[in-house]
Amino acid sequence: LSPAEKHRFNGVSFRKTEQRKARLCVRRMRRLRHSGRQGGAFFVSRSAASSGYRSCSCAVKTEEERPMDMEEKKLTVDAAEQALPVQELPADIPAEVRQKLAEDLNDEATEDLKQDMREAEKEEANDEEVKANPEMLTKSRLLKLLIKKQYVKLREVTEEEQPADLAELLEELDENNRLVVFRLLKKDVATEAFAYMSDEARDDLVNAFSDVELVSAIEEMSLDDAADLLEDMPAGVVKRVLEKSSRQTRESLNKLLNYPESSAGSLMTPEYVRLRMDMTVEQAFAAIRKQGENAETVYTCYVVERNRLKGVVSARSLLLADPSTPITDIMDDNVVAVKVTDDQEFVAREMQRYDFTAMPVLDNEGMFVGIITIDDAIDVLTDESTEDMQKMAAILPDDDATTYFGTSVWTHAKQRIPWLLILMLSATFTGMVTTHYEEAFVSLPLLVSFMPMLMDTAGNCGNQISTCLLYTSDAADDK
Repeated sequence: LSPAEKHRFNGVSFRKTEQRKARLCVRRMRRLRHSGRQGGAFFVSRSAASSGYRSCSCAVKTEEERPMDMEEKKLTVDAAEQALPVQELPADIPAEVRQKLAEDLNDEATEDLKQDMREAEKEEANDEEVKANPEMLTKSRLLKLLIKKQYVKLREVTEEEQPADLAELLEELDENNRLVVFRLLKKDVATEAFAYMSDEARDDLVNAFSDVELVSAIEEMSLDDAADLLEDMPAGVVKRVLEKSSRQTRESLNKLLNYPESSAGSLMTPEYVRLRMDMTVEQAFAAIRKQGENAETVYTCYVVERNRLKGVVSARSLLLADPSTPITDIMDDNVVAVKVTDDQEFVAREMQRYDFTAMPVLDNEGMFVGIITIDDAIDVLTDESTEDMQKMAAILPDDDATTYFGTSVWTHAKQRIPWLLILMLSATFTGMVTTHYEEAFVSLPLLVSFMPMLMDTAGNCGNQISTCLLYTSDAADDK
């Protein structure tokens, strides 16, 4: 061995067998280097050598044996999925839904899927994010699993996705493919993704659902999300869904649906962790384990006696307290709450003011009826800010549409005409002023060159003033 090669062995003494094998490694590495291949290296375990093992492992890493590049990884993933056998529809899908899926996945529909898949692959060919992550779940990969009828694999890959990412991916599919994929998802995965979808995508799914699917979705959703969904449905559909829902779900939804729209009552959820005043910390943990699965949050628990809110205790306080400590010793009895009739934006601002992750809601008699969580409060603030901006720009959608692009041209024209008339009137005054100084322009034509600059300056000043006013208004609301 050369001095440099001996140095690589770190001074470890080998038995004759290990030395012969190590020399073979060195010779192989030298041959690779002499043949023009770069990057050769070998490694011998110190612990293996010193313990007297009869075998010595070496590893030669060359350019030809480099890690698979992104394209090779993608081909490997595709080949592994194509090697899977054709699979039957999952057994937990109801018979009525199975029949519809069989119709949607016939040979004619498969040809349409292939066309959609080819178009998706063309779009993804220039996507840098897809190139950087070949194992990423994409639209083309999802359609490919449908074409190959690999339903179990489809469930596996969608189960690994975050609900928000899966919802975004489903929205990229056309209406029919989205419905097919949604029906193939596991019930809990489908429910979580459904909550993150846009209103338009959810409406498309709901309109295509049978009563069985709709009731199943309602039962799996949190009550506040289910109430929001039912509010936008026709009265006949709501009646059918409530009739087929369980008694407990029906009673809870009826209460939420009776509150005025945009009120705290319509936003709250009655699913929270409820503790008693006579409990200890150890008993509180037992109650959290029992109620936590269906609760909206377990980070804040509420101490209730005879439907009256007595105090609030955080999960942090419970974790840091001794198991035998009474709940009354660690709970906060200085409770801040809102009424069911309070406006949603007021509630969201109060949560922002007190840095709450959940706000308790009381009815008009002071009874504790539910909580509003921070994710709903953020949605309210976002919607209100968007609505204010749309009002200022005269692009607020009408009652029958949920987006700007869903509003008819005639409605947009009606909203813009008053502003256009005002601008035309102001332009008339500008023309009158210009006519009044016509003689001055004739005597000194250079003055005309200043008119565009002055008019643009006035417009820029107006934009800056409106921006400052908006910023000041938002800062005052935040305070």
